[in-house]
Amino acid sequence: MKKGIAIIVIVALVVGIGIAYLITLKPHILSSTNNTALASSSVTACDVLSETVAKQLLGSDATQPSGSDGDTSTSDITVSNCMYTVTSAGGAKASGVTVLARVAKTSDGVSTNKAQFADMPSGVQVVSGIGDKAYYSPTFHQLNVLKGSNWYIISYYTDSPANATLKTDTQLAKKLNFQ
Repeated sequence: MKKGIAIIVIVALVVGIGIAYLITLKPHILSSTNNTALASSSVTACDVLSETVAKQLLGSDATQPSGSDGDTSTSDITVSNCMYTVTSAGGAKASGVTVLARVAKTSDGVSTNKAQFADMPSGVQVVSGIGDKAYYSPTFHQLNVLKGSNWYIISYYTDSPANATLKTDTQLAKKLNFQ
């Protein structure tokens, strides 16, 4: 059981670091003077990743760990996370699905999200057929999807977050309700 909790804590830390990166380490992208509000800014990660989808992939025992659905906001974006996990008998391994949604609240937020896909990080693999644009990061085992004005970071893993692959992340992405 202790290993399962440790895996969940590691996943939460990775998501937390991702949120911090998206909000604090990219301030030059976040600053601008155009702040037109968008209608879709109330979308959350759990609107995109439903419990039904999580249970289809992980089984009927999939649950949301406490504190896995928090959100953070600036004047231009809201970042939320939705995660479901299932721990193996004995707690040694945990499998999970997670979606981090970076939802644009203003036209500046839209520009920020789209900029990440115009100037993709090195070492990523471009993925077609999902969202408007997508790329897979083998370093972080995550699929990044731009759909409309929103940026989604997706991961689906079995036994350990390090086991997420382009194939598993794509499998999850095809079941999501991107908005």
